[in-house]
Amino acid sequence: MRTDQGDPEAMARIYDLAWDWAQRVLPQGDSILTPGEQIWTLENLRELEEKFIGRPDVALGSPFLTRVQEQLRDASPAAVQLMVEVHVLYFWWVWEGAISASKKLADLRAILSWLPERPTLAPEIEASMGPGIAHPGQWAMVHRETQLASLVRVATALASRSSADYAGLLSSPFAFRDAVFAARRLLGTPRSTG
Repeated sequence: MRTDQGDPEAMARIYDLAWDWAQRVLPQGDSILTPGEQIWTLENLRELEEKFIGRPDVALGSPFLTRVQEQLRDASPAAVQLMVEVHVLYFWWVWEGAISASKKLADLRAILSWLPERPTLAPEIEASMGPGIAHPGQWAMVHRETQLASLVRVATALASRSSADYAGLLSSPFAFRDAVFAARRLLGTPRSTG
């Protein structure tokens, strides 16, 4: 896995946004794109588990975003926006040599286009699509759905914790890491959609 430190200012932006997600967005059920709106809620995460993870063979053989659109065909607007925001989390760490910033933005805008009232991408979110942190490897590039499913399942496990328990995790990077690894082991490996 290749890592690329890139521009220190751009890297700091990614870390600041990721920290905001961890300490404000997820525990409050808030939103990356539309602060103050309830997006990262247990209800919406469980809906993504049902519609996205629970329908792995929908439109098999079609392009990735076509499959996702079919999986979310009857999802609530909040769950569709959550899928956009899960992609934002995923794209933050993917090095731009693996997925360019323009491709990341195109995919985010494509999913946003499925919403009746489409939020815009704030300039700081657009800027955060590069440089990324690491190359995820060829298998992960071909199986993006597996990475996204893991993010949804880990976020669901973290959001299910009590406020005090979650606050304790945020105060200890090693405890947070261990909780993420434990959630991934407990939840198992998501099925591939091909």
